[in-house]
Amino acid sequence: MSFVEEIKGRSNSDSLDSIMQTVWENYGEFLFGSNINSIQELTDFQAGFLHLMDEKWTELIPVLIEDQVKPEFDNWYEEENSYEQINLQSIDISNIEDGSWQLMFEDDNVDLIVHLYMKEWEFQNVARTG
Repeated sequence: MSFVEEIKGRSNSDSLDSIMQTVWENYGEFLFGSNINSIQELTDFQAGFLHLMDEKWTELIPVLIEDQVKPEFDNWYEEENSYEQINLQSIDISNIEDGSWQLMFEDDNVDLIVHLYMKEWEFQNVARTG
């Protein structure tokens, strides 16, 4: 099943209202990166993607944080142990229908944001803004 077909299967589900509510509760505060400020602005496709991403998170995202995001933070600071943790800052799914999305991370100093760019479920690249 393709990326789009998998998401459409979720977004055409009988339990779409429940999916919408669940993903809004889990990710609503992070969707300002997509200019989504209320559950009413969330499309069925975006909700389907977030629901699927939630299931894939533990197998996909921690490895990318360790291998791609953490080194960006480590290279940013001159001294070791300059930050304690890396947190999800926002999610951009405004182009998810094309398979493109990104997660933005910040550290506890809030000096730097690392953008993790994805195409479907594949890592594309990282970028830093600060």
